[in-house]
Amino acid sequence: MEKQNQKISKGIVNGDTKTIKAFYRHNYQGVRKMILQHSGREEDVDDIFQEALVFLFQKLQQEHFVLESSIHAYFYGVCKNMWRNQLRKKRRFATAYPLERKLADTSDIMETFEQQERQRLYQKYVLKLNTSQKKVLNYFFEGKSMQEIANLMGYTEAYARKKKFKTKEQLMAMIERDPLYREITNRDSKRYFQKVKPLRKLIA
Repeated sequence: MEKQNQKISKGIVNGDTKTIKAFYRHNYQGVRKMILQHSGREEDVDDIFQEALVFLFQKLQQEHFVLESSIHAYFYGVCKNMWRNQLRKKRRFATAYPLERKLADTSDIMETFEQQERQRLYQKYVLKLNTSQKKVLNYFFEGKSMQEIANLMGYTEAYARKKKFKTKEQLMAMIERDPLYREITNRDSKRYFQKVKPLRKLIA
């Protein structure tokens, strides 16, 4: 079991497509069944699976993290806990907000929802980057200077800048090809024109 855990862990951390696809095939149906049997929908399955995979990826990068069971059992437990937390939040929200309050707060709820969608979209495609690209982005978002990143990665500062630029460019290209990105962008545009339209009437 330990050797299998190490092999799968290494593949996930290195962004190995074959390992990730095999991991997906092994775990998806079990997670899907668990969520659908507990008030979930098909779209919830994809969301939870993706979030749990990002969580697992981050855990595996921690130096002192040790798996005490099979990686598949651990992942299933993560998905189960995430879905339980999601259900608790939904119940608390339904109890705390009567229908009138929900209708009044629709725009705020949509903005929060779309922020979560953007975050999931980002996490989904970060996983597709190679190890050095992930490291450069992580260091950059931690606030490290380009000189610090260059020293940590063993690059020249000029190459570190080029690497960061190319990585962000590649990441954005993948995100922008996703149908969800276009959907979010279209919703943003519609809301913008809904706000601008009354102003145009006043100016005319």
